Amino acid sequence: MDGNRFDDITKRLAADATRRSFLKRTAATVAALAGLGGATATDAARRPSPTPKPVSCPGSQTWNGSACVCPGGTAPCGPDCCPAGSTCCDNACCYGTCYGEELCCPTGQVMCDGACLPPGQCCSDADCAPGLRCLGNVCVCQPSTSCATAGLNCGTFTDDCGAIHDCGSCTAPQTCGGSGTAGICGCVSSITCEGRCGSVLSECGTLLECGNTCGACEICSENTCTVAGNGTPCNPTACIQGAICIDGRCSGGFAVTCPDDVADRCNLSECDPTLGCVKTPINENGSCADDPCHPGRCRAGVCEDTDKECPICQGCSNGECVPSNDGGACGEGLHCYAGNCCNMPTIDGVVPDDDDILMTCVDTDSICCAASAGPCCPGTTECCEMCVTIEGDGGRPPYNKCCLPEQQCGGTCCWDTDTCINNRCVNSHQVCEGNVVCGDECCGRTGDGTGTCCGENAYCVSGACLPRQNVSCTDHLTCETLYDPGAVCANMSINSGTGQVTPGTCCPGGYSSINTSGPNAGQYSCCAPETRPSQTGCCAYPDYDCPSCTCSTTQVRRWGR
Repeated sequence: MDGNRFDDITKRLAADATRRSFLKRTAATVAALAGLGGATATDAARRPSPTPKPVSCPGSQTWNGSACVCPGGTAPCGPDCCPAGSTCCDNACCYGTCYGEELCCPTGQVMCDGACLPPGQCCSDADCAPGLRCLGNVCVCQPSTSCATAGLNCGTFTDDCGAIHDCGSCTAPQTCGGSGTAGICGCVSSITCEGRCGSVLSECGTLLECGNTCGACEICSENTCTVAGNGTPCNPTACIQGAICIDGRCSGGFAVTCPDDVADRCNLSECDPTLGCVKTPINENGSCADDPCHPGRCRAGVCEDTDKECPICQGCSNGECVPSNDGGACGEGLHCYAGNCCNMPTIDGVVPDDDDILMTCVDTDSICCAASAGPCCPGTTECCEMCVTIEGDGGRPPYNKCCLPEQQCGGTCCWDTDTCINNRCVNSHQVCEGNVVCGDECCGRTGDGTGTCCGENAYCVSGACLPRQNVSCTDHLTCETLYDPGAVCANMSINSGTGQVTPGTCCPGGYSSINTSGPNAGQYSCCAPETRPSQTGCCAYPDYDCPSCTCSTTQVRRWGR
């Protein structure tokens, strides 16, 4: 190797001041040595084979056969091994705070602007405890209160850091705390207005306004009331004018007369000893206008415009409520007639077109139905929600009738002897126990809604359902033994020529009909199930209240809407 080159490398290595520079130069040195290795092949051949040297690891690192490693519990940091509690600072162990290239502040010191401060110093307010500020690298107390923030203007004040402040002094006659509050300049005057008049200056420098406390014949001079001279005008009250002072007394004068406003019916003008003429409200709620239909009312001294109140369908005329707006609407379905609000008449819910029928409900000789009573039933003087037409019998023309609420049944009106079952009118005698509707009378009933329905296969005999038996008979005695004393042998016939008897069947009492004409006159027929005998035979419209009715009259009596 060239000796000059080696010396140059050594000098350069020695000139490095930092570990990082040393590492950087080491790399350059390795490169230089590699350059020296570029000698000729002849030189290499003359050199003997070098003996392997043991690996040398930096610092406290050891060779594990393949690499340099740090002992357990430490961490590699460049050539060093850093123990727990230290940090690697630019390939060197730092026991404190790393803040730059191989710059480390020891534990307890604070780095500030490139320098390490001794323990106890600060760099910013963040390094100080709450309530302290960093001034000159020292944490000092910063007061949060002062004389101004405490509202003090005199005496001394100790802030929350323990510093004492002078809050100033007071200007006479005020003293510090003189008004009763420490640290505040003030003064309490001993002078009052008692026995004084006018404006009085107190010893505290404040002006007391005592006003005119003198009598009618006194004047205020130097805050004292003195007697006025004779002839001085005086008015003892606002209701006396023209009086004068004589020997200190107010004499003469005349009483003030307040003008009376005749048109103002809501106020009375009177004289007040202090205020003079004032108005006092009168005639509260009384009339204050001449128009009887717009009388007006006094309200707290003011005449408020009002109208005379009249019922609906009436208006005011000369102060009286009279009928008006006849035929006009006065509510839903309501119209005005003769001064009343009437419910329009309806038949089956429809207002009739015939004016004559319409007026029968609203003329003066009849009635006017209120909304709550329902409309009028035309041709009657009744008000109801359901007005129905009855088909007359015996030549009687149809007529209208109010259906009572208890007779209304699903839009239909029932007889008073009927019961409403499932919106259908049924004869109450046919409504058996459990609201069972029977085609026949309920057997054994003790009232409406009682008894049993025997059906088509049985007769009701003495309150019990007995089965229909096709018992052949030629005399009534056989049937009376089977059913009851009223039973007959029905449909039996006798040949008048031969005298031969054709047997019949038994029919219980109340189910047989006697033939009044024909070849079997005088003989009996048995009514089919759910029919009853009448004057004209068996009818399909049983009506147990009318046993002598014909089938036609019985049907007519079942009227509806």
